[in-house]
Amino acid sequence: MRILIDECLSQKLVAAAKMRDRDATHVVFMGKKGWQDYNLMDLILEGNYVFVTRNGKDFRKLYSQQPLHNGLVILIPQLEPPDQVRLFEAALDFIATLGDTVNRLIEVHAEDDIRLPNLPPPEDD
Repeated sequence: MRILIDECLSQKLVAAAKMRDRDATHVVFMGKKGWQDYNLMDLILEGNYVFVTRNGKDFRKLYSQQPLHNGLVILIPQLEPPDQVRLFEAALDFIATLGDTVNRLIEVHAEDDIRLPNLPPPEDD
């Protein structure tokens, strides 16, 4: 599983993923800071990334338009970096029990509150 961390989250999440032998990088490390969400979506899909963000509003919509993706992880609460790492580690543990993240939305509300809601239906253009 390849993981891409959004710029709205701490870069420390990359180290947390790598400590668990996960291939992870950060939007900032890729020189994509400030990119529009739809441009990031192209990068995410082309790179076969599981994307981790706290920007659920925009990315739920973008992901709902995709027939196939490697998964979206949303850290719901607005937290400081140490707490982001803690929640992200809980998400990684949860993902390990799933088998795969393909076409999954994973919402992390707390360490003991991780949900698998459906993505909204695609909007008609």
